Amino acid sequence: EPEPEPEPEPEPEPEPPPPEPEVVEYTPEVEEQTQPDPKPVPRVVQGLTANSFAPGSGSGLKVRAGTTTNTKATDETMNLDDANAFATVPFTSLSKPPKVRYKPALVVPDEVIALELQGRVEVLMTIGADGKVLTIELLSGLHPAADKACIDAMRKSRWRAGLKGDTPVIVQSVPYSCRFEMSKG
Repeated sequence: EPEPEPEPEPEPEPEPPPPEPEVVEYTPEVEEQTQPDPKPVPRVVQGLTANSFAPGSGSGLKVRAGTTTNTKATDETMNLDDANAFATVPFTSLSKPPKVRYKPALVVPDEVIALELQGRVEVLMTIGADGKVLTIELLSGLHPAADKACIDAMRKSRWRAGLKGDTPVIVQSVPYSCRFEMSKG
């Protein structure tokens, strides 16, 4: 009699697929200083300011007072003293931009050093008429630790106020970047 066929070996169980690497997306967030603005930003009203008239001219002219002549006239008015109050101005429309007066040292976090990260963190700031940083918006980040270090340093910085004509103003969208670079040796 022929020998019985041997039983087939069971097929090996398939190996589970390797776990997919976890992808963590980093989304930069806007950070704002928690302190309120030192002075409220007044509304924009069409008209001329007290600076529009020569002192002591006694012209007797009555004109609309406001903070701009670039908007359509409305029935709303304000007195001349209010028209001279600070207004927020875009960085691009200044006669003299803000300039850094005090820039604290950028403290590079150990994590950034360990990862040997290099690059720039770019921010947009709002600088007050007193030279203090009011808000900071992260435009492009490098790493959460590097981004935080840049924002922390910029919060402590002090600026010469931007000027619109001869008047210090609150300035929006002031660009700045912090550069992280590994030294050789």
